[in-house]
Amino acid sequence: MGGRERMAEKLGGARLIPGQWHVAIRQSKEVQCLLRKDNPSGAGLSRAVPPIAPHVKRTLVRGEVQRVKTERKKVHDDILGFFLSPSDEMGGNGNGNGNGNNWDRPNDELCSIGNKDDDVVDDDDVDDIDYEVAIANMDQDILSEMRYPQGERWAHQETRNPRGYWDEDVVISELHSFLKCLQEGTGRPAVWMAQLSEIGNEGRNDLRLAISRYGGAVKICALAGLVPYKEWRYFESQLELFIELHAYLQKYDADTSIMANKNMKTKQRSDGGKLMFPRLADIANNGHGRLYDLVMDFGGRKIIAIKLNMNYQAQTKDKVLQGMSFGNFDLTFAIRLMYYIRKEMLECDPIATSGSSSLSSSETETETEAMNSCNSIQMPTIKELLQNGEKELAKDVLKYGGHESIARRLNLNFDHREAKRDAIGNR
Repeated sequence: MGGRERMAEKLGGARLIPGQWHVAIRQSKEVQCLLRKDNPSGAGLSRAVPPIAPHVKRTLVRGEVQRVKTERKKVHDDILGFFLSPSDEMGGNGNGNGNGNNWDRPNDELCSIGNKDDDVVDDDDVDDIDYEVAIANMDQDILSEMRYPQGERWAHQETRNPRGYWDEDVVISELHSFLKCLQEGTGRPAVWMAQLSEIGNEGRNDLRLAISRYGGAVKICALAGLVPYKEWRYFESQLELFIELHAYLQKYDADTSIMANKNMKTKQRSDGGKLMFPRLADIANNGHGRLYDLVMDFGGRKIIAIKLNMNYQAQTKDKVLQGMSFGNFDLTFAIRLMYYIRKEMLECDPIATSGSSSLSSSETETETEAMNSCNSIQMPTIKELLQNGEKELAKDVLKYGGHESIARRLNLNFDHREAKRDAIGNR
Protein backbone atom coordinates (compact mmCIF):
# COMPACT_ATOMS: atom_id res chain seq x y z
CA MET A 1 0.00 0.00 0.00
CA GLY A 2 2.97 2.31 0.32
CA GLY A 3 2.91 3.10 4.04
CA ARG A 4 1.01 5.63 6.14
CA GLU A 5 2.03 8.58 4.00
CA ARG A 6 0.68 6.97 0.84
CA MET A 7 -2.56 5.97 2.55
CA ALA A 8 -3.03 9.49 3.95
CA GLU A 9 -2.57 10.88 0.45
CA LYS A 10 -5.23 8.55 -0.93
CA LEU A 11 -7.60 9.65 1.81
CA GLY A 12 -7.33 13.25 0.66
CA GLY A 13 -4.38 14.47 2.69
CA ALA A 14 -5.30 13.21 6.12
CA ARG A 15 -3.06 14.48 8.91
CA LEU A 16 -0.48 12.01 10.23
CA ILE A 17 0.23 11.69 13.93
CA PRO A 18 3.89 10.78 14.65
CA GLY A 19 4.33 7.21 15.85
CA GLN A 20 6.66 8.12 18.72
CA TRP A 21 4.77 9.51 21.72
CA HIS A 22 7.40 12.06 22.73
CA VAL A 23 7.29 13.48 19.18
CA ALA A 24 3.52 13.38 18.94
CA ILE A 25 2.95 15.44 22.11
CA ARG A 26 5.16 18.19 20.68
CA GLN A 27 4.11 18.24 17.02
CA SER A 28 0.52 16.98 16.85
CA LYS A 29 -2.20 19.51 17.64
CA GLU A 30 -4.72 16.69 18.01
CA VAL A 31 -2.65 14.98 20.72
CA GLN A 32 -2.06 18.28 22.49
CA CYS A 33 -5.82 18.86 22.51
CA LEU A 34 -6.42 15.42 24.03
CA LEU A 35 -3.90 16.14 26.79
CA ARG A 36 -5.64 19.30 27.95
CA LYS A 37 -6.99 18.99 31.48
CA ASP A 38 -10.44 20.25 30.49
CA ASN A 39 -10.84 17.60 27.77
CA PRO A 40 -12.64 14.50 29.17
CA SER A 41 -11.69 12.49 26.07
CA GLY A 42 -8.07 12.48 27.21
CA ALA A 43 -8.76 10.90 30.59
CA GLY A 44 -6.02 8.47 31.49
CA LEU A 45 -3.46 9.90 29.06
CA SER A 46 -0.13 11.17 30.34
CA ARG A 47 2.69 13.15 28.75
CA ALA A 48 5.25 11.01 30.55
CA VAL A 49 3.93 7.55 29.65
CA PRO A 50 2.86 6.48 26.14
CA PRO A 51 -0.74 5.22 25.94
CA ILE A 52 -1.32 1.47 26.12
CA ALA A 53 -3.08 -0.22 23.21
CA PRO A 54 -6.30 -2.11 24.15
CA HIS A 55 -4.85 -5.49 23.17
CA VAL A 56 -1.81 -4.79 25.38
CA LYS A 57 -4.11 -3.96 28.30
CA ARG A 58 -6.00 -7.21 27.80
CA THR A 59 -2.72 -9.15 27.70
CA LEU A 60 -1.55 -7.52 30.93
CA VAL A 61 -4.81 -8.29 32.72
CA ARG A 62 -4.85 -11.89 31.51
CA GLY A 63 -1.30 -12.37 32.75
CA GLU A 64 -2.12 -10.82 36.11
CA VAL A 65 -5.27 -12.93 36.55
CA GLN A 66 -3.33 -16.06 35.72
CA ARG A 67 -0.67 -15.09 38.26
CA VAL A 68 -3.37 -14.62 40.93
CA LYS A 69 -4.89 -17.96 40.05
CA THR A 70 -1.52 -19.68 40.37
CA GLU A 71 -0.81 -17.93 43.66
CA ARG A 72 -4.19 -18.92 45.14
CA LYS A 73 -3.68 -22.53 44.05
CA LYS A 74 -0.31 -22.56 45.81
CA VAL A 75 -1.88 -21.26 49.04
CA HIS A 76 -4.62 -23.88 48.75
CA ASP A 77 -2.03 -26.65 48.31
CA ASP A 78 -0.03 -25.36 51.30
CA ILE A 79 -3.12 -25.43 53.56
CA LEU A 80 -4.14 -28.87 52.33
CA GLY A 81 -0.62 -30.16 52.84
CA PHE A 82 -0.57 -28.78 56.37
CA PHE A 83 -3.71 -30.64 57.49
CA LEU A 84 -2.68 -33.86 55.77
CA SER A 85 0.85 -33.81 57.26
CA PRO A 86 1.87 -34.98 60.74
CA SER A 87 1.79 -32.14 63.25
CA ASP A 88 5.35 -32.69 64.38
CA GLU A 89 6.62 -32.08 60.86
CA MET A 90 4.70 -28.81 60.67
CA GLY A 91 6.07 -27.28 63.84
CA GLY A 92 4.26 -29.27 66.53
CA ASN A 93 0.85 -27.58 66.40
CA GLY A 94 -2.03 -27.66 64.06
CA ASN A 95 -2.84 -24.01 63.92
CA GLY A 96 -1.15 -23.39 60.58
CA ASN A 97 1.94 -21.60 61.87
CA GLY A 98 4.43 -24.34 61.05
CA ASN A 99 7.82 -23.42 59.67
CA GLY A 100 8.35 -23.45 55.93
CA ASN A 101 4.76 -22.55 54.99
CA ASN A 102 3.69 -19.24 53.48
CA TRP A 103 0.04 -18.67 54.24
CA ASP A 104 -0.10 -15.11 53.07
CA ARG A 105 -3.31 -14.37 51.22
CA PRO A 106 -3.06 -13.19 47.62
CA ASN A 107 -3.10 -9.46 47.26
CA ASP A 108 -6.75 -8.39 47.62
CA GLU A 109 -6.19 -5.63 45.12
CA LEU A 110 -5.09 -8.12 42.50
CA CYS A 111 -7.77 -10.67 43.36
CA SER A 112 -10.44 -8.06 42.76
CA ILE A 113 -9.47 -7.42 39.15
CA GLY A 114 -12.61 -8.98 37.72
CA ASN A 115 -15.07 -7.55 40.24
CA LYS A 116 -14.49 -4.73 42.66
CA ASP A 117 -17.22 -5.88 45.03
CA ASP A 118 -15.79 -9.36 45.61
CA ASP A 119 -12.78 -9.91 47.79
CA VAL A 120 -11.79 -13.16 46.10
CA VAL A 121 -12.07 -14.44 42.56
CA ASP A 122 -13.19 -18.06 42.43
CA ASP A 123 -11.01 -20.35 40.36
CA ASP A 124 -14.04 -21.42 38.32
CA ASP A 125 -14.76 -17.81 37.41
CA VAL A 126 -11.24 -16.83 36.35
CA ASP A 127 -11.68 -17.96 32.76
CA ASP A 128 -15.02 -16.14 32.53
CA ILE A 129 -13.70 -12.68 33.44
CA ASP A 130 -14.76 -9.87 31.15
CA TYR A 131 -11.39 -8.23 30.52
CA GLU A 132 -12.89 -5.06 29.11
CA VAL A 133 -14.83 -4.58 32.37
CA ALA A 134 -11.73 -5.42 34.37
CA ILE A 135 -9.71 -2.79 32.52
CA ALA A 136 -12.43 -0.17 32.97
CA ASN A 137 -12.57 -0.84 36.72
CA MET A 138 -8.81 -0.88 37.16
CA ASP A 139 -6.97 2.08 38.58
CA GLN A 140 -4.45 3.63 36.14
CA ASP A 141 -1.68 3.46 38.74
CA ILE A 142 -2.16 -0.32 39.04
CA LEU A 143 -2.11 -0.69 35.26
CA SER A 144 1.05 1.39 35.00
CA GLU A 145 2.69 -0.71 37.72
CA MET A 146 1.77 -3.88 35.84
CA ARG A 147 3.19 -2.46 32.62
CA TYR A 148 6.46 -1.26 34.17
CA PRO A 149 7.21 -3.55 37.14
CA GLN A 150 10.69 -2.04 37.49
CA GLY A 151 9.37 1.49 37.85
CA GLU A 152 8.01 4.32 35.73
CA ARG A 153 9.42 4.15 32.22
CA TRP A 154 10.37 7.80 31.97
CA ALA A 155 10.78 8.49 35.69
CA HIS A 156 13.24 11.33 36.10
CA GLN A 157 16.32 10.75 38.20
CA GLU A 158 18.80 13.32 39.42
CA THR A 159 21.63 11.81 37.37
CA ARG A 160 19.54 11.43 34.23
CA ASN A 161 19.27 13.98 31.45
CA PRO A 162 15.76 15.39 30.90
CA ARG A 163 13.58 13.82 28.30
CA GLY A 164 14.26 15.11 24.79
CA TYR A 165 17.81 16.11 25.74
CA TRP A 166 19.57 14.07 23.05
CA ASP A 167 19.75 14.89 19.38
CA GLU A 168 22.47 14.50 16.76
CA ASP A 169 24.20 17.81 17.57
CA VAL A 170 24.15 17.12 21.31
CA VAL A 171 25.64 13.65 20.77
CA ILE A 172 28.54 15.11 18.77
CA SER A 173 29.12 17.90 21.28
CA GLU A 174 29.08 15.52 24.26
CA LEU A 175 31.40 13.13 22.41
CA HIS A 176 33.91 15.89 21.68
CA SER A 177 33.94 16.92 25.34
CA PHE A 178 34.34 13.30 26.45
CA LEU A 179 37.29 12.68 24.09
CA LYS A 180 39.04 15.85 25.28
CA CYS A 181 38.77 14.66 28.88
CA LEU A 182 39.95 11.22 27.82
CA GLN A 183 42.96 12.76 26.09
CA GLU A 184 44.22 14.14 29.39
CA GLY A 185 44.29 10.67 30.94
CA THR A 186 45.42 8.54 28.00
CA GLY A 187 47.54 10.89 25.91
CA ARG A 188 45.56 9.97 22.79
CA PRO A 189 44.53 12.64 20.28
CA ALA A 190 41.02 13.95 20.85
CA VAL A 191 40.14 13.19 17.22
CA TRP A 192 40.55 9.43 17.78
CA MET A 193 37.17 7.79 18.35
CA ALA A 194 36.92 5.65 21.48
CA GLN A 195 35.29 2.24 21.51
CA LEU A 196 31.70 2.22 22.72
CA SER A 197 32.68 -0.23 25.45
CA GLU A 198 35.35 2.21 26.65
CA ILE A 199 32.80 5.03 26.75
CA GLY A 200 30.55 2.86 28.90
CA ASN A 201 33.40 1.81 31.18
CA GLU A 202 34.24 5.47 31.79
CA GLY A 203 30.78 6.03 33.26
CA ARG A 204 29.12 7.50 30.16
CA ASN A 205 26.65 4.77 29.33
CA ASP A 206 24.15 7.49 28.37
CA LEU A 207 26.52 8.73 25.65
CA ARG A 208 27.19 5.18 24.47
CA LEU A 209 23.47 4.49 24.06
CA ALA A 210 22.90 7.86 22.37
CA ILE A 211 25.61 7.10 19.78
CA SER A 212 23.97 3.78 19.01
CA ARG A 213 20.57 5.42 18.78
CA TYR A 214 21.69 8.08 16.30
CA GLY A 215 23.36 5.85 13.73
CA GLY A 216 26.26 4.08 15.43
CA ALA A 217 29.97 4.78 15.75
CA VAL A 218 30.70 4.83 11.99
CA LYS A 219 28.10 7.49 11.21
CA ILE A 220 28.93 9.62 14.26
CA CYS A 221 32.66 9.45 13.42
CA ALA A 222 31.99 10.88 9.96
CA LEU A 223 29.74 13.66 11.30
CA ALA A 224 32.05 14.54 14.20
CA GLY A 225 35.29 14.57 12.18
CA LEU A 226 36.87 11.70 14.11
CA VAL A 227 39.25 8.91 13.14
CA PRO A 228 37.54 5.49 13.43
CA TYR A 229 38.83 3.15 16.13
CA LYS A 230 40.15 0.46 13.78
CA GLU A 231 42.21 2.97 11.79
CA TRP A 232 44.00 4.61 14.71
CA ARG A 233 44.38 1.27 16.53
CA TYR A 234 46.27 -0.09 13.50
CA PHE A 235 48.47 3.03 13.43
CA GLU A 236 49.25 2.82 17.15
CA SER A 237 50.03 -0.90 17.00
CA GLN A 238 52.31 -0.46 14.01
CA LEU A 239 54.19 2.34 15.74
CA GLU A 240 54.55 0.15 18.83
CA LEU A 241 55.88 -2.67 16.64
CA PHE A 242 58.54 -0.43 15.11
CA ILE A 243 59.59 0.93 18.51
CA GLU A 244 59.82 -2.54 20.06
CA LEU A 245 61.77 -3.87 17.07
CA HIS A 246 64.18 -0.92 17.13
CA ALA A 247 64.81 -1.39 20.85
CA TYR A 248 65.38 -5.13 20.35
CA LEU A 249 67.89 -4.57 17.54
CA GLN A 250 69.75 -1.98 19.60
CA LYS A 251 69.87 -4.29 22.62
CA TYR A 252 71.25 -7.31 20.78
CA ASP A 253 73.33 -5.59 18.10
CA ALA A 254 76.48 -5.36 20.24
CA ASP A 255 76.32 -8.84 21.77
CA THR A 256 74.98 -11.28 19.20
CA SER A 257 76.14 -14.27 21.20
CA ILE A 258 72.83 -14.03 23.08
CA MET A 259 71.11 -15.30 19.96
CA ALA A 260 70.00 -18.88 20.38
CA ASN A 261 70.81 -19.91 16.81
CA LYS A 262 74.57 -20.30 16.25
CA ASN A 263 74.14 -19.37 12.59
CA MET A 264 72.95 -15.94 13.74
CA LYS A 265 76.29 -15.12 15.41
CA THR A 266 77.08 -12.60 12.72
CA LYS A 267 76.83 -8.88 12.44
CA GLN A 268 73.34 -7.54 12.49
CA ARG A 269 74.05 -5.46 9.40
CA SER A 270 74.86 -7.18 6.12
CA ASP A 271 74.20 -6.86 2.39
CA GLY A 272 74.86 -3.16 1.96
CA GLY A 273 73.89 -2.06 5.45
CA LYS A 274 70.52 -3.81 5.68
CA LEU A 275 69.40 -4.91 9.13
CA MET A 276 68.80 -8.60 9.78
CA PHE A 277 65.32 -9.32 11.06
CA PRO A 278 65.53 -11.54 14.19
CA ARG A 279 64.00 -14.99 14.31
CA LEU A 280 60.72 -15.35 16.21
CA ALA A 281 62.17 -18.12 18.36
CA ASP A 282 64.98 -15.78 19.45
CA ILE A 283 62.51 -13.01 20.22
CA ALA A 284 60.43 -15.35 22.39
CA ASN A 285 63.42 -16.91 24.14
CA ASN A 286 64.81 -13.48 25.00
CA GLY A 287 61.59 -12.55 26.80
CA HIS A 288 60.14 -10.07 24.30
CA GLY A 289 56.62 -11.46 24.25
CA ARG A 290 54.98 -8.20 23.20
CA LEU A 291 57.25 -7.88 20.15
CA TYR A 292 56.51 -11.50 19.26
CA ASP A 293 52.74 -10.86 19.37
CA LEU A 294 53.02 -7.69 17.27
CA VAL A 295 55.09 -9.42 14.61
CA MET A 296 52.48 -12.15 14.35
CA ASP A 297 49.64 -9.58 14.21
CA PHE A 298 51.24 -7.78 11.26
CA GLY A 299 51.77 -10.81 9.07
CA GLY A 300 54.94 -12.44 10.33
CA ARG A 301 58.62 -11.59 10.14
CA LYS A 302 59.01 -12.05 6.36
CA ILE A 303 56.27 -9.55 5.47
CA ILE A 304 57.55 -7.00 7.99
CA ALA A 305 61.16 -7.50 6.91
CA ILE A 306 60.23 -6.84 3.27
CA LYS A 307 58.21 -3.76 4.25
CA LEU A 308 61.15 -2.36 6.25
CA ASN A 309 63.76 -3.39 3.63
CA MET A 310 65.45 -5.82 6.03
CA ASN A 311 67.06 -9.20 5.43
CA TYR A 312 65.73 -12.35 7.07
CA GLN A 313 66.99 -15.87 7.47
CA ALA A 314 64.94 -18.40 5.50
CA GLN A 315 63.72 -21.19 7.76
CA THR A 316 61.66 -23.09 5.19
CA LYS A 317 61.95 -24.02 1.53
CA ASP A 318 59.06 -21.71 0.64
CA LYS A 319 60.36 -19.18 -1.88
CA VAL A 320 57.16 -17.25 -2.55
CA LEU A 321 58.50 -14.02 -1.02
CA GLN A 322 62.11 -14.50 -2.08
CA GLY A 323 63.47 -11.50 -3.96
CA MET A 324 60.42 -9.28 -3.18
CA SER A 325 61.27 -5.67 -2.30
CA PHE A 326 59.38 -2.43 -1.77
CA GLY A 327 62.49 -0.32 -2.24
CA ASN A 328 64.89 1.47 0.05
CA PHE A 329 63.62 2.23 3.55
CA ASP A 330 64.77 2.78 7.12
CA LEU A 331 63.20 1.73 10.44
CA THR A 332 64.37 4.83 12.29
CA PHE A 333 62.85 7.09 9.63
CA ALA A 334 59.50 5.28 9.94
CA ILE A 335 59.43 5.87 13.70
CA ARG A 336 60.33 9.56 13.34
CA LEU A 337 57.65 10.07 10.68
CA MET A 338 54.93 8.33 12.67
CA TYR A 339 55.83 10.28 15.81
CA TYR A 340 55.49 13.48 13.79
CA ILE A 341 52.05 12.44 12.46
CA ARG A 342 50.87 11.55 15.96
CA LYS A 343 52.10 14.86 17.37
CA GLU A 344 50.23 16.78 14.68
CA MET A 345 47.03 14.88 15.42
CA LEU A 346 47.32 15.76 19.10
CA GLU A 347 46.90 19.39 18.05
CA CYS A 348 43.79 18.73 15.91
CA ASP A 349 40.56 20.17 17.29
CA PRO A 350 37.57 17.99 16.35
CA ILE A 351 35.10 20.78 17.12
CA ALA A 352 36.66 23.05 14.50
CA THR A 353 36.63 20.36 11.81
CA SER A 354 33.36 18.51 12.47
CA GLY A 355 31.26 20.59 10.10
CA SER A 356 31.70 23.07 7.27
CA SER A 357 28.28 23.37 5.64
CA SER A 358 28.34 27.18 5.68
CA LEU A 359 31.69 27.60 3.94
CA SER A 360 32.02 29.74 0.86
CA SER A 361 33.25 28.17 -2.38
CA SER A 362 36.70 29.76 -2.02
CA GLU A 363 37.12 28.32 1.48
CA THR A 364 35.70 24.84 0.85
CA GLU A 365 38.85 23.28 -0.60
CA THR A 366 41.15 24.49 2.19
CA GLU A 367 38.67 23.57 4.92
CA THR A 368 38.10 20.12 3.41
CA GLU A 369 41.84 19.46 3.53
CA ALA A 370 41.88 20.41 7.23
CA MET A 371 38.95 18.11 7.94
CA ASN A 372 40.53 15.19 6.10
CA SER A 373 43.74 15.64 8.08
CA CYS A 374 41.80 15.12 11.30
CA ASN A 375 39.18 12.50 10.45
CA SER A 376 41.76 10.18 8.91
CA ILE A 377 45.45 9.56 9.49
CA GLN A 378 47.19 11.37 6.65
CA MET A 379 50.69 11.17 5.23
CA PRO A 380 52.13 14.72 5.46
CA THR A 381 53.14 16.46 2.25
CA ILE A 382 56.59 17.88 1.63
CA LYS A 383 55.15 21.39 1.90
CA GLU A 384 53.66 20.67 5.33
CA LEU A 385 56.92 19.20 6.59
CA LEU A 386 58.90 22.23 5.44
CA GLN A 387 56.36 24.67 6.93
CA ASN A 388 56.70 22.92 10.30
CA GLY A 389 60.50 23.00 10.21
CA GLU A 390 60.99 19.27 9.49
CA LYS A 391 63.60 19.62 6.76
CA GLU A 392 65.31 16.30 7.52
CA LEU A 393 62.01 14.44 7.37
CA ALA A 394 61.17 16.14 4.07
CA LYS A 395 64.52 15.04 2.60
CA ASP A 396 64.03 11.50 3.81
CA VAL A 397 60.55 11.36 2.31
CA LEU A 398 62.06 12.10 -1.09
CA LYS A 399 64.92 9.70 -0.40
CA TYR A 400 62.67 6.74 0.43
CA GLY A 401 60.25 6.96 -2.49
CA GLY A 402 58.09 10.04 -2.06
CA HIS A 403 54.71 10.88 -0.59
CA GLU A 404 52.52 8.12 -2.08
CA SER A 405 55.11 5.32 -1.82
CA ILE A 406 55.67 5.83 1.90
CA ALA A 407 51.94 6.27 2.59
CA ARG A 408 51.15 2.94 0.91
CA ARG A 409 54.00 1.21 2.74
CA LEU A 410 52.68 2.40 6.13
CA ASN A 411 48.96 2.15 5.20
CA LEU A 412 48.30 5.89 5.53
CA ASN A 413 45.91 8.09 3.59
CA PHE A 414 47.66 10.39 1.15
CA ASP A 415 47.02 13.50 -0.94
CA HIS A 416 46.39 12.43 -4.55
CA ARG A 417 47.46 15.83 -5.87
CA GLU A 418 50.77 15.52 -4.06
CA ALA A 419 51.20 12.01 -5.47
CA LYS A 420 50.51 13.34 -8.97
CA ARG A 421 53.15 16.05 -8.54
CA ASP A 422 55.65 13.42 -7.37
CA ALA A 423 54.89 11.31 -10.43
CA ILE A 424 55.35 14.27 -12.79
CA GLY A 425 58.59 15.28 -11.06
CA ASN A 426 60.05 11.78 -11.34
CA ARG A 427 59.59 11.60 -15.12
